[in-house]
Amino acid sequence: ARPGYMPVQRSVDAPWQAYVVAPEVVLLPFDSQSTAITTGAAAPMQVARSSVVADQDGSRSTTLIFPSGTTAAMVMPDGTTRELGTLTVRATEYTVGANGRNAMPGLLPATSAYTYAVENSVDEAMAANAISVQFNQAVYQYVDNFLGFKVGSIVPAGYYDRQKAAWIASNNGRVVKVLDVSGGIAAVDADGDGLPDTAAQLAAINFSDEERTRLASLYTAGTSLWRVPLTHFTPWDYNWPYGPPPGATTPNLPEDERPAPD
Repeated sequence: ARPGYMPVQRSVDAPWQAYVVAPEVVLLPFDSQSTAITTGAAAPMQVARSSVVADQDGSRSTTLIFPSGTTAAMVMPDGTTRELGTLTVRATEYTVGANGRNAMPGLLPATSAYTYAVENSVDEAMAANAISVQFNQAVYQYVDNFLGFKVGSIVPAGYYDRQKAAWIASNNGRVVKVLDVSGGIAAVDADGDGLPDTAAQLAAINFSDEERTRLASLYTAGTSLWRVPLTHFTPWDYNWPYGPPPGATTPNLPEDERPAPD
């Protein structure tokens, strides 16, 4: 750890009367772009956006949408909580460029492919050494669909618990697309059929008209995004499982003529 940088954890097993070399890690600075967010029952919907980053995978940024009436409390190491009235919010991606793997907050599970990880942080909580910031309702994180995942497919989501030194599974997000912006509100496709979803379909995934109105001011028609609900701020990871590369074909094997076992 180092002030101004995102902390990194690695675990090693040291055999009895022997030694091991810890893996090399990289500490990345927090995003220089921050946004002041006011919380409370009377707070309006607000938005925090990150800087734009780019590497061999493409260009992207992330946006955090705080619904109206969002309240926040930081959780301290002893388990107590402290209300926060004003948040200085930053969203900093770990998985950028050649150093991204060594900068991850913790090693990924064996079944998760290295894809995208972000530190959603609050300056006030970091200064107080809080372990997380909890919200009374879901805050929605939007990430540019820079890897081209299919609209309507899920976004596997998890967060890193630094006290447990482990990744914890969370609710999936979804790849959505802004089809059109008309009358100050966005028409959204969240099931991948290429058609605007109905109010009932959007309500099933907690997609409000207020959020669609804000999307209309943030994104243009044709924009594809990952949308993930967050109930707290810690490092978050949106990682798909491993799969074959594009263009891969099935093995051309002879048919198995052996009788099936009884």
